[in-house]
Amino acid sequence: MPLFSVVICTYNRSAQLDGALRSVLAQDTCDYELLVVDDGSSDDTADVVAAFDSPHVRYVRRPNGGLSAARNTGIAEARGEFVIFLDDDDRVDRSWLSTLASKVGPRTGIVSCGCRFFSPDTEWYVMPRVHPDAFGGVTAVFLAGTFAVRRELYDRVGGYAEELPVSHQTELALRLIPEVERQGMTAASADVALVHIERRVVNERIWSSTDMFDGARYILDRHHRQLARSPHVLADYHAVAAVSAFQVGDRSTSRRHFRRAVRARPSVRHVARYALSHVPPLAIRVWGRHRAVVP
Repeated sequence: MPLFSVVICTYNRSAQLDGALRSVLAQDTCDYELLVVDDGSSDDTADVVAAFDSPHVRYVRRPNGGLSAARNTGIAEARGEFVIFLDDDDRVDRSWLSTLASKVGPRTGIVSCGCRFFSPDTEWYVMPRVHPDAFGGVTAVFLAGTFAVRRELYDRVGGYAEELPVSHQTELALRLIPEVERQGMTAASADVALVHIERRVVNERIWSSTDMFDGARYILDRHHRQLARSPHVLADYHAVAAVSAFQVGDRSTSRRHFRRAVRARPSVRHVARYALSHVPPLAIRVWGRHRAVVP
């Protein structure tokens, strides 16, 4: 059994996939498998994967069902002790897996590292940080490629929520962390950026206002009690729901969520947003309507 199952889920992005595969196969450790889940692509994805003659690589094709469904297929197929997901257009350092492995102990449930975002004009870093109480106070980063989870924990929490349109990693973390605590496990981290994520001018991963509203409402409905452990986090989720509800034209729902944001954390920012929601012409200038949001 390998220590890591690296899962790359992809759909009609063979041009980007090649680089991601090369960066994983250049690792300075052999204690991994690389599982490519093809979510029903109609391009030459299968040929790109087949060109890599490596015992580490496995290819699984499934009918198109979306990213979370593809990730759950990856979990079901994984043979490693830990499962880590990498996006098909990202790149990793040669020491990515060996560095994560160096932080793994017998009771480690989650291990994470930092990442570097870059564009033609700038770059910035997201490093492991102490999360608020809503996320158990763990030190981690919950972005694709930055965290590996024991396979048994995925099985216990049921994998990714396939009906959720956005915020997949955040919602998963809200279920994973309590399970880590219940099993007497811990979270470990490496304070180094090992994953490289390009932010392009034209980004194919677009979230609509409807998706943002549905995602925020999904998380609020299912994790309200846990979010309430950190009032500012609960307020922020109500604010996301409020702004996206306004953008899709549901002003009464928008104001209701703004009121709840103010009750959770009566900050100047939330009070100002609630007041702005009562001046629709100005609010439209600030928030727009039916706006797409790029993650």
